Amino acid sequence: MKHILKIVNLLKVNKNLFMKKILLTAAIICLAGTYSFAQDSLDYFPAHPGDKWFYYIQYSPYQAGKNVTTVDSVSTDSLGRVIYISSTGDDNIFGLLSDRVVIDTTKGIVYNSYFNTKDSAWVLFKNFDLEADIGDYWHYYKDTTTSSLLIGVAAIYKATIWGRSTLVKRFEGFGGPRNHDPSTWFWQNQEDYAYGIGMIYMNLEEGEGWFLEGAIINGDTLGTILNVKNPKDNTPDKFELFQNYPNPFNPSTVIRYDLPDDGFVTLKVYDVLGREIATLVNEERPAGTYRVNFNGDRLSSGIYFYCLQTNGKTFTKKMLLVK
Repeated sequence: MKHILKIVNLLKVNKNLFMKKILLTAAIICLAGTYSFAQDSLDYFPAHPGDKWFYYIQYSPYQAGKNVTTVDSVSTDSLGRVIYISSTGDDNIFGLLSDRVVIDTTKGIVYNSYFNTKDSAWVLFKNFDLEADIGDYWHYYKDTTTSSLLIGVAAIYKATIWGRSTLVKRFEGFGGPRNHDPSTWFWQNQEDYAYGIGMIYMNLEEGEGWFLEGAIINGDTLGTILNVKNPKDNTPDKFELFQNYPNPFNPSTVIRYDLPDDGFVTLKVYDVLGREIATLVNEERPAGTYRVNFNGDRLSSGIYFYCLQTNGKTFTKKMLLVK
């Protein structure tokens, strides 16, 4: 009987060890899936001489423009990379801040800078912490008494961009409660940076939106290369509703459509049962190209449809929300 009990106990021990191995293996697999993109955080802000980003700018429902941002040169100093950037087109993405960006390559921090003529020195102010996690935040200016502006990571999500599966890190400027819960932040502006690509989207408090149409990263051409010589003369040739970008998305995506003629436009989102989820556009709009941001933060994962109606025509496409 003692031998039988001993065998049973051994079986229990082996069973426990076996289960622990299964759980450990599962944990490793889960971690591998979660952090498969978590490589060099500096790749959220790639910068090689000659890199270019081609942006479509939506100032308002009736005014749009284009921009090309170029890395002119890259050098090094005591912190790391010193990047000189120029912009051409209708606006300057770095004009509000700086054409000289410094990246601390040891900490993954991106600083904008301006030249202080009084002291004949460059002054840095912290913009992005590329290694920060969701809920982390920091002061934009070193002197916290002169400004209440904070910047933090509001979300990190997977996206497929031009056929590439990558991670996107969302930075938000905010005021209000200073805690690590992004849902309580008083939003002021948003910038999304894709791993290996750079900034893919920017939304300012005034409603101005920047949308990345294409890029040249380290000699690799991605997406659509825009012509910015006469951006306001580019009237679409036909009605077209494009696939949302990114897709699948979490939690937000951009819907683009072309109008060759003026007309009343409605753009709505429906679930698989045909129930209306959101009305994104419901007004008269002139001919042009438009981008509309759709946020599915409060929706569950699944398939949704977006429908464009204008001048007697109807266009419908489906999109996938994955949380």
